[in-house]
Amino acid sequence: MRVAIVTCTNIPEKDADEDLMLQALRQAGIPASLVAWDDARVDWTTFRGAIIRSTWNYHQHLARFLDWVSHTSTVLKLMNPAWAVRANAHKSYLARLQGRGIPIVPTAWVSRHENARPDLRRIISEQSWNTDDGIVIKPSVSASSFKTRRFHASELEAAQGFLEELLQERDAMVQPYLRHFAEGGESALVWLNDGEGGELTHKVTKLPRFGDDQEAVVAAADITDSERAFAERVLDVELGERRNELMYARIDVIDAGKDGLRLSELELIEPSLYLSHCEPALRRFVQAAGRVAHFEERRQPGETWP
Repeated sequence: MRVAIVTCTNIPEKDADEDLMLQALRQAGIPASLVAWDDARVDWTTFRGAIIRSTWNYHQHLARFLDWVSHTSTVLKLMNPAWAVRANAHKSYLARLQGRGIPIVPTAWVSRHENARPDLRRIISEQSWNTDDGIVIKPSVSASSFKTRRFHASELEAAQGFLEELLQERDAMVQPYLRHFAEGGESALVWLNDGEGGELTHKVTKLPRFGDDQEAVVAAADITDSERAFAERVLDVELGERRNELMYARIDVIDAGKDGLRLSELELIEPSLYLSHCEPALRRFVQAAGRVAHFEERRQPGETWP
């Protein structure tokens, strides 16, 4: 009945949920071990289930990580499930959601496979953006604000160089910097499924974060009615009834003033859940982990978990 809490061998920063989560699991009688996904010595068949938590280097080894996800899901119960991880690994899922009517932070997508040299001034002009407050450039596969930079309006030449450098290795996203983000922060709405149904449990407000900045959480607060409705719509549009197959999700939104709420990310792989800010959320997480620990094997030979 052992459960693996999945991390990575060289974690870039301490997981604030880790100690509290492990203590709560052990107090509930759930044998949980912290295990690195990229540790080749691990025998995953010795675990009943694995809960992805702080695999915060996956973006630097995406192909290998997705191979691990596919392999591991054939021998144990993986949470979140493999299909959700694969669909969420590249942030182009935001474009898919936008196409289905979800307002997102305005974004231009730049592929590393494009033949033409990207021109930031042209991108900004085509998007009709007001960039008086600058722009943000970041990879389309990223975690912990890896290589995410803000450039002021007077720094377009430097931004152009950074974009070209980024595209040598990975796809990129270009966004206008939203002043509301700096003033009001980003609301991270946490959704947890205890096995009997999922619900939005709490939210925290985060300040803007770039490059090697440490995450700054301002406060926990109640989820507003408009935020709750927006988050539920995002989950419905992206997941439908399959949301019931997930253990957790985090819906990050920005209040863009007169433009309303906009989705910045729907995190299904390894989001911080800020469990110390909400005791009921911690209890719900533990209950969900218990179901993973006691999951009965029902698959046929060669069949992967959903």
